[in-house]
Amino acid sequence: MMDLVFMSSKLAFFLIMFFSIPMLIETPYILHLWLGTVPEYSILFTRLVIIELTIDIFNNPLDNALGASGRVRQFQIWVSSLLLLIVPLSYLALKVAEYPEIPFVISMLVSILCFFPRLYFVRKFIALPVRQYLWKVVFVSYRVLIIASLPPLICYVMMEDDFYRLIVVCITSCISSALCIYWLGLNLIERNYVKKYVLKLPFIKSL
Repeated sequence: MMDLVFMSSKLAFFLIMFFSIPMLIETPYILHLWLGTVPEYSILFTRLVIIELTIDIFNNPLDNALGASGRVRQFQIWVSSLLLLIVPLSYLALKVAEYPEIPFVISMLVSILCFFPRLYFVRKFIALPVRQYLWKVVFVSYRVLIIASLPPLICYVMMEDDFYRLIVVCITSCISSALCIYWLGLNLIERNYVKKYVLKLPFIKSL
């Protein structure tokens, strides 16, 4: 079960990362293609939502592991209480500074804050090795994200703002993400698992 929690956490993050990198880099152009006239703050809102998604993705495997233990009452009280703080904190913050992105930032910070009680309860109820999880999952995942983002960012900076750059950034991001995930993000057991899964895909079998 521990191996499953570790692997599912990383694979969930990498799947989100695969699509998030080009969307974060090319948010203005993508929204321009989609909407024509891009509303104010929509670029910032979109990026903040994607960033929060990459943060919150680690919570689902931990929630499932805790659910399997059947001991969720204390965990749900703590996490639900923290999540309820988003509304009053956003209200108070908007009273002080009227920046529309404040609720998104507070939601992101609360999501990070909720991660720690999750770690506490998975350690308490199912003896999950928290240090190993932080090092082998969280640290490795964000290291892969940073390294995989560099090639598409270089393309973004060096090329002119047009549809051709969008295509190049997307292709570069896919290749960079795939290589970094496979060689830097997965251990030997996880690579073998991915190989077996890919070889079972219908279009691979037909080759």
